Amino acid sequence: YIDLTEVTNGAYSRFVAETDHIAPQNWRQPDPSVWEVTASDAYMVGDINNRFDYEGETVQAGAGSLTMTVDADNDTGLIVATFEGTLNPTGTSDGDLTGLFRIEQRTFAAGASNPAFKEDGISDFIEMHGLSGNEHSAYPHVLAYIATWGTADLYLDDDLLYQDLGIHVMYNDGVRDERDHFVRQQDGSCCFAPSDPENGFVDPNEQEISLWLFPNAGTQSGDTGYGGSTASGGYNVDEETNLWIGLYYNEVAVLERPEFGGPPMPPRNMIDHPVTAVAWESANAFCEWRDGRLPTEAEWEYAARGTDGFLYPWGNDPQGAAANHHDAFRGTTPVGNFPASNSPFGLSDMAGNVWEWTADWYAPNYYTSALAENPTGPTEGTEKVLRGGGFKVLDFTGLDESRSTYRRAIGSTEFRNDIGFRCVVGGE
Repeated sequence: YIDLTEVTNGAYSRFVAETDHIAPQNWRQPDPSVWEVTASDAYMVGDINNRFDYEGETVQAGAGSLTMTVDADNDTGLIVATFEGTLNPTGTSDGDLTGLFRIEQRTFAAGASNPAFKEDGISDFIEMHGLSGNEHSAYPHVLAYIATWGTADLYLDDDLLYQDLGIHVMYNDGVRDERDHFVRQQDGSCCFAPSDPENGFVDPNEQEISLWLFPNAGTQSGDTGYGGSTASGGYNVDEETNLWIGLYYNEVAVLERPEFGGPPMPPRNMIDHPVTAVAWESANAFCEWRDGRLPTEAEWEYAARGTDGFLYPWGNDPQGAAANHHDAFRGTTPVGNFPASNSPFGLSDMAGNVWEWTADWYAPNYYTSALAENPTGPTEGTEKVLRGGGFKVLDFTGLDESRSTYRRAIGSTEFRNDIGFRCVVGGE
């Protein structure tokens, strides 16, 4: 009576279309996704030795502005950013460079340098950083209104200095303290640490644009490398050259943004991936729409372990079968992609891919006094139970989240990109 697979984006999209239920926040909006954004109040943070400078100790304030006109559905557009200050590249003969810098991005593409970025070169309304699976954890978890990857050219006083640099631009709610420039923890204090990626504060009352510029060895032309002039008069920067620019703009104005006329769509090429970023109530509503419900913890565990009570869906050996767990893929995979790890009843992804909501409220010692048959969980509580583990490791104490007995508690209103669900339909 339980779903063989986790509910997919494709299945959930039919529910959204038919019921007008709110879509997950990580879904794309329908065409056109054209944005025109300007920004000012610029400052530069960090250097080649302290790139992200979470403490805000290396800051240059300077005049500068940014203009962005992009189409997130067609991966086209132009970003132009200026900043007046000093750049200190190493591995070159240039020495300190001072003046008016201009950065121009016209090429938008997700390349080998950022394999975790699951969209193309431009995406809007996408979860980024933290434990999102769309970026590494160098920054707090944010919903980016716009995020771009690609290559850019750097000018100094209108002369082309370096070309085909790697670039990453994000427009999102405020992450850095506007006055002291440190990256905030959840309590607003200094300082965020990538070793604890979910402990980051994002201020919805402030917005900012960040721009990171760095060497991009994958875009070199021939064997030119740094020091060899190109046909356009600039230089390529090879991977041995230490170059870093971290620009931030506090004052952001949106001149044009998408006006949506239809339901949002799942992320590109992820129709057969499990739906994520769905709170408990929405998961329950989907199951009810299908004349079903969420499984109880006991039902879920029995479906995962089988009549022999295996420790893992595939048996008792933690290495007994391949699965999407332990940070192997840095994101979700299509449901049913690892048949060797199926449970004894043929259910896929009962270990890994995404955590799964169950019907039960959480109580840490519930099973010491629960009914021996068909326990249905506490009658009340503040958190719901997740089962099954996800694609990334959350429990850094070393406990194995892929074990079918592992329980995790989370508020029912929470939604993350590593939480999904499956339904029970029919039966009693």
